[in-house]
Amino acid sequence: MNRLVEVLLGLALLAMLVGIGWTLGWRQASIGLVFSLIWFIIALVLLSRPPGIPEITEHDTTGNLPMVKRTDPLPVVPGAMRMRISLCVACCVCLFVWMTLGR
Repeated sequence: MNRLVEVLLGLALLAMLVGIGWTLGWRQASIGLVFSLIWFIIALVLLSRPPGIPEITEHDTTGNLPMVKRTDPLPVVPGAMRMRISLCVACCVCLFVWMTLGR
């Protein structure tokens, strides 16, 4: 079932790119593909390691530098869920490009 969702999102992205190519032109479809790919990679990277909050936990006795520990307020997203969310972001960006460039 989970792989089916990923396949359907990938097919929806391809269908949107073909729709952009037929209605607006293939140059605009390539712009949609590039922006979708960029945002797919951005979402994949950000979901693989969410930003942490540095906290000073204790002071080092040998020097005057504090010990900094990273605490994660959000848990790391599993791989399959990361892929689905990134594909959703790519589909939304492609749809946004289609609506923006549309006549």
